[in-house]
Amino acid sequence: MIKIKIDGLNLSCGTDVIPAQGSANIPVVIELENQEDYSGYAVVPYVGWFENGVLISTVRELQNNSFTIPANAFKRGGKIKIAFAYIKDTTKIKTFPINFNVANAPESGIKLPDDGTWETLVSNLVTNLFESRFENEINEILENARKLNSATADLQERINTAISYMGNYEWNGTQIRFQLADGSWGPYHDLSGDFASKKYVDDHVFGSDNLEDTLNLKDKNITLPTEIKTGDTSIDLSKLVFYEE
Repeated sequence: MIKIKIDGLNLSCGTDVIPAQGSANIPVVIELENQEDYSGYAVVPYVGWFENGVLISTVRELQNNSFTIPANAFKRGGKIKIAFAYIKDTTKIKTFPINFNVANAPESGIKLPDDGTWETLVSNLVTNLFESRFENEINEILENARKLNSATADLQERINTAISYMGNYEWNGTQIRFQLADGSWGPYHDLSGDFASKKYVDDHVFGSDNLEDTLNLKDKNITLPTEIKTGDTSIDLSKLVFYEE
């Protein structure tokens, strides 16, 4: 920490050592002496440094007799000047400056291109960081979604196959109706919740005979599916489409 003694208009420091190039927000503590002539004055710190041969100056906020030297003052090696002003009403009295030398030190920074392509660079950086941290999780989610879509398509195909064994039918959204034995159409039933009873299907869709007899399946050596399976899930078709009365 840098300590500066303010004695009237004169400044002194117990050390000439100051942090090197690349430092930032270095604290400075002041000690006031012989302030009788400046009673009632506010003490305001000023910090200056050179950029391309031009002296840049900034006012710093003094809190509890302490202020900071900003990072811009350490962007390159060279001199830093510190002075103070006594301010009261319209009166402003400046002290003599005290000089510190900033030693050159290795420092790196990012120079953005002037043509606006920095936006692409930032976007690529964010993308690379995102992929490096979350790529495995994202791939796992996508793979699970692919398997789910495949299982759903397989289930739909099996359901469609099961329904095809039931004779002529018509869809209306999620509702389905079957052609009766006399050629007319039965009422619609919503497969999302309003299921037809097994008795209704036996009596009105396929007639009173056995379902296999009605469809002449025995002669064709065709067995109706009683369930469908997808992954670890098994669905009883009689429970999926019908309910017992």
